[in-house]
Amino acid sequence: MTITKRQFKNWIVFDLARQIASLGDWLQVISAAHNGVHAGNFFFVKNFVDVTVANTDFLFSVPDTTKWPHAQWEFAGEGEFELYLYKNVVASDDGSEITPVNANGNSGTPAGVGVFTGPTLNSGALGDGSDGGVLIWAGKFGANRTAVIGRETNYEHIGAQNEKYWFRVIKVGAGTLWLDWDFNWYEHTNRTYKYRAK
Repeated sequence: MTITKRQFKNWIVFDLARQIASLGDWLQVISAAHNGVHAGNFFFVKNFVDVTVANTDFLFSVPDTTKWPHAQWEFAGEGEFELYLYKNVVASDDGSEITPVNANGNSGTPAGVGVFTGPTLNSGALGDGSDGGVLIWAGKFGANRTAVIGRETNYEHIGAQNEKYWFRVIKVGAGTLWLDWDFNWYEHTNRTYKYRAK
């Protein structure tokens, strides 16, 4: 018996649907980030400090690989803070390294992204379009010492490979203010799918 390409494709689709249906309660759909936790590819840097200085700086170094970080961040504090994220910065010193935590306690996979505090800019000023890179995101939160207001992204930012990002937190409020931060991301190998119309 000879079958056409269309008949063959229909058979494949039907057979796949039948196999999925046979899974019953075993089939569960989860988010990519949730899957990253199970796969051992989800990482976070979470902490809080009492801030006395004007600027708190973080540097994120994305390796030259197609395993890209899909990142989100969240901040909270008792006072007023401004947040600035710069891309394509050049640092003369990356600063003190922070080891990201793998969200899967049974996984020994290390993060590909490097995380640092207290970096030193090579020259110029942040956002100058040269070593200071370019500003790609900014935010602000807090009004007074009694306000505990967070600032977060509700979407992922996919980091560019072989790129450095500088996150500056500026303490606007007076005195010593506590600051809480949560950077988290999963690392996923980029794949390009090509669809060829018939």
